[in-house]
Amino acid sequence: MGALKDAGIRSLQDNLAAYDAARKQEEKQDANSLKSLFDAYLNTKSKAKRERMLKEFSERRLEFAAYLQAHPELVAAETKRALITAALGGEYVETETGVDSAGRRHKRRRVRQVAPNLQAILQLLESDVTPKPENNLLEIIREGLEAEDEV
Repeated sequence: MGALKDAGIRSLQDNLAAYDAARKQEEKQDANSLKSLFDAYLNTKSKAKRERMLKEFSERRLEFAAYLQAHPELVAAETKRALITAALGGEYVETETGVDSAGRRHKRRRVRQVAPNLQAILQLLESDVTPKPENNLLEIIREGLEAEDEV
């Protein structure tokens, strides 16, 4: 009986330590997304700590917004990259991870084919204001889109 009692006490101590560590982790949780902020907000008892979390979260977002306003070329470059990627089409691999009923992880990979996006090509060509030979392509694409709309 002594061995069972000692094992039960040890198990209880380990579980209490794990619970305390989880609670401390929740209080120290850095809110990087709105969901993590919401979870941390609900798990924090002190109103002052909750207000501080909200203030820190909003300050980080304001700093990021100010940085983007100071560097509009970064936004333009990222937008252009996304338009080029959409315009080219191609294929991409989609990976889905799941857990079956036995608790084993499995990954499912799907290769998707994406057709070139004519709207992205049109928007990309319209965003370039410098006269280039490709701008003749702009009228061809516009005519093709108008023909698609009529059908």
